[in-house]
Amino acid sequence: MSKLLLILSREFFITGLRVVAASKGIKVAASNLGKYKTGLQITAIAFLLMDYSFANMTLWLAVVLTLYSGYDYVKMYAKAR
Repeated sequence: MSKLLLILSREFFITGLRVVAASKGIKVAASNLGKYKTGLQITAIAFLLMDYSFANMTLWLAVVLTLYSGYDYVKMYAKAR
């Protein structure tokens, strides 16, 4: 459950950050890191559904990449200000 909470928290936070940035005329474009994050999340979900033994580890890797890409978006926003 904690993995889900971390992923959802990041998603809501970054969505809010992008809305705030857009309201100030700052463009925070989607990065390749964010796209890799999405791909890894989808892969982890597929592995979980197929009940692979390494699915949980894949999901933790997705969590780490999710949080790091969130940091990357915050860094991009801070530079653009």
